[in-house]
Amino acid sequence: MIKINKTINEIIEMININYQACSNQNSKYNKARSWSPRQVELFIAQQVKLLKINESVALDPTTLQQKLKDILRANPDHFDVHYLSYLNCLRVKEYCGAVNSVQHYFSRQTFRVINIDEKSRGYQYTSLNMAILNAFFNHNEEAISYLKESIAMAHQVNDHVCLQHALMWMYTLSKKNKSTMLRCSVTRSKELELHQITSFSLQSMAQYLVENSETPAIIFEILKKSEIYNYFNGLTDLRMTNNVQKAAIWNTYGYQRISTIHSLLVLEHDQCNTDVYNIESKCIAMCNIINDLIAHGDYYLAPILINEVSHIFPYTHCKFWIMAEQYLNFTLAMNREEWPKAELAAKQMASVNVTESALRLGEMYLKKEDFVAAINMVKELMEKNEENTVLTRLRAYLIVAKANESSALNLLMDAKLIAIEYHLIYMTAIINVEIAIVLMKYDFPHKALRLLRETKQHIYCGINVYDKAYTDLQIIKAKMMANIVDEFDHSPEFLNNIYNKLNKTAEKFRSIEAITELKEITYLQALIADELDMKQNRNKHAMEFRHLEEYKVQQ
Repeated sequence: MIKINKTINEIIEMININYQACSNQNSKYNKARSWSPRQVELFIAQQVKLLKINESVALDPTTLQQKLKDILRANPDHFDVHYLSYLNCLRVKEYCGAVNSVQHYFSRQTFRVINIDEKSRGYQYTSLNMAILNAFFNHNEEAISYLKESIAMAHQVNDHVCLQHALMWMYTLSKKNKSTMLRCSVTRSKELELHQITSFSLQSMAQYLVENSETPAIIFEILKKSEIYNYFNGLTDLRMTNNVQKAAIWNTYGYQRISTIHSLLVLEHDQCNTDVYNIESKCIAMCNIINDLIAHGDYYLAPILINEVSHIFPYTHCKFWIMAEQYLNFTLAMNREEWPKAELAAKQMASVNVTESALRLGEMYLKKEDFVAAINMVKELMEKNEENTVLTRLRAYLIVAKANESSALNLLMDAKLIAIEYHLIYMTAIINVEIAIVLMKYDFPHKALRLLRETKQHIYCGINVYDKAYTDLQIIKAKMMANIVDEFDHSPEFLNNIYNKLNKTAEKFRSIEAITELKEITYLQALIADELDMKQNRNKHAMEFRHLEEYKVQQ
């Protein structure tokens, strides 16, 4: 009887386990079946809007994808689910999933259409969206082939709207006949009253003219037309893009303060218009402000803003705040002479921007006085081609000129001519500072001092504390050299004046924790204090120099 009772209990437990498993399956099935068509439409609309406006509030990618699977299990014919799945895959850069979702979306949408013209229309927009998808993943050749396919089908049915969209993407991806394509796009889009494409074409034309050394007055006149066009047609999202582009152009020319104002205008637009679908402009504007804080030496405010941006844009457009974060790490490490950390930050930039990573590594090798490695890192970036922008080439010129003293003056003069041709005022001023340093090495301190005084006003128009302090230091050194060349004795008044200026310059370097420059200034201050018989100050500066050296050894 005991054995029989045990057997019966085991059978009952097995039945209970099987019953629970069946009930769990039924509950999942019922849960999937609980999605009504109206609920699906509301859920998709909400998630799509959140992904476009406030990604941090939307469901995380894993949870959202599971929800979409449940919806498809309950509603297999609801093809809009595939569009949301496509957006979700783009967040995490899942190429295969994105391709699969977009193909399912358009194939099911086109399958429902009976009219042949409508089917052809579906096929051409499928090709256009596949081109956009491949462009997002930098597969430019595949994107261009899809664009050509879309253009061919659009010609067959005379779909001018599709042709204008394809033309703008062809301009973005191709490297030839850009000017012709832009003019055609502006003219034809106006005729078809495609306001968004017309405004975007005007903004693209402004960017193209900046890259081809057009005068700033013409460029800002085109952006003004785009701004007026956006205002009268209610294109608030493109007004934000317009301000971001103005910020980028002002920053290129060297007016960082005006650039910051336009970035703040973008955030003002975002606060006033909660339903604007332009999170990219908002992210870029916030990252511009982060870069300004870093240049200004606010190393404690910048991480707070980076943390905020990373929460708002955890997946989409994350490359912008990743770049800002690595720029902060690189700047701090370079100023503190922490070479392993600087190298790590520069190499991590390569995941976002390979060119910027190479330039930062070149700057690091240059400061470490590894001149051969610095030249090898950036010499290919000096070449004029479609991939290297003007600022990239000029920064490479500066690194090579500093690393190669024998040909430094020739390289700097070539770089200065390029900067003047493209109206890059701030970069011209930076090059002038380096030319002045070369002139001092060749015993022409008066010419160097004159050039530095002319350049100082342009440097002080910017917000970069390091550039201002570095220029002040070179002016002080030029004054001392000019006094020696003129065979004037360093009077106590002259030395006191130099000593006070060195104190002010040291405060600037101390605020950004620039150890290399602080050591140079401390050494000069110790010499001047000894000359003026200020023994207490001399000993204080000697102790500061020793602490800075010990900090370097510890690193």
